[in-house]
Amino acid sequence: MDARYLKEREEFLAASFRALDGGFCEDAIRHARKRIERYPGDVDAWLVIAAALTKSGKFSDAEEILSELERILPGWGQIYEFRGDLYARRGNEKEALRYYRRALAPDDVLGVRIAGKMEALERDVPPVPDGMKDAPGPVPPDFQTVTLADLYIKQGHLVQAKDILTGILARDPSHAPAKECLAEVKASLGEGGPVPVVNELQRWLGSLKKR
Repeated sequence: MDARYLKEREEFLAASFRALDGGFCEDAIRHARKRIERYPGDVDAWLVIAAALTKSGKFSDAEEILSELERILPGWGQIYEFRGDLYARRGNEKEALRYYRRALAPDDVLGVRIAGKMEALERDVPPVPDGMKDAPGPVPPDFQTVTLADLYIKQGHLVQAKDILTGILARDPSHAPAKECLAEVKASLGEGGPVPVVNELQRWLGSLKKR
């Protein structure tokens, strides 16, 4: 990918989001379609069109574009973010939150595998074995880390996260990050207040409704 393309992409996105933020949805769509003429199938351009249609209240048209993009590019976080925006504007908070969580952790299998590799580098342990690629599920003690628990929390796998954190504390009762994270998980399971990431998503939804 050459420097010229990257520069054009940066300029396109900046101009498009200025138009969207200003409420000039038709201008954003025209701008995006010109880019598609030059780069057929450009994902950025189609996302801009979907965003403009969403802001214009043309939800069915936006949904059609985003569904097709998700089919072609599963795991692309920004697609899930824009689908979350779509459901938020429709007033469907449950679906909006589900897609925002998928944007935070777009692919369960990929996310868990990468989290394991990160921990392997940090702790000098073997990388995640193939047998863990279908997680969530029972996690061996060597792979029970706060990073992995946090990933599960973002994906909504709270019971699995609780099991991981409980295992960490069973081996090291003084592990402060695990204690704090476990308290948040217990709160989300009805033993206290809501998890911070849920609070943040709720604030995000509130701000979207005001736009």
